Amino acid sequence: MRKYISAILLILLFVSVFFNVSMLYQDYKSTPNSGELRGSYELFMVDIRAAQTSINTYFEETNEKKKQLALYDLLSSTYKMDSDLKLLDVKSKLLYKRGLSPLPSFTSDFVITSSRLFTSYTMEGKDITDDAKKYKSYIDDLNNVLKDTTMQDKRSTKEVFDKVDHYSKEHFPMY
Repeated sequence: MRKYISAILLILLFVSVFFNVSMLYQDYKSTPNSGELRGSYELFMVDIRAAQTSINTYFEETNEKKKQLALYDLLSSTYKMDSDLKLLDVKSKLLYKRGLSPLPSFTSDFVITSSRLFTSYTMEGKDITDDAKKYKSYIDDLNNVLKDTTMQDKRSTKEVFDKVDHYSKEHFPMY
């Protein structure tokens, strides 16, 4: 009987070691690679350009319904930009031990601003020209700062970090 208990304990030891090694491998495998980071960054940049296009459409349109649609599109693209940046920030922290702070506070501010623009214009009928121009200047500046950048390796990612730091020193949240 004692031989069986020793054999069972030995088998349990091997199973637990195998289980721990497989869990470590899964943790290692789940760490994002630079290709995933680059893809997330490109999605974030697409979201910035979508928000930029939406606010430009708002200013170019004369039809009230199309202006409302442009503001709705601005709101949805801003939400997507904020969620994509949060995912990008987490991946960046996992891969390079540095996030894109304080950029998430700016994208959250973009969400609040676009929500206020949409609500003020469609529900309350207010003139939002000044706030929309301020939003446009912020999003245009962010696009210009990050234009032609990528996060494909350590050097290019450091350049993005530096540009984000520079942007945050020149701008303050709108609200």
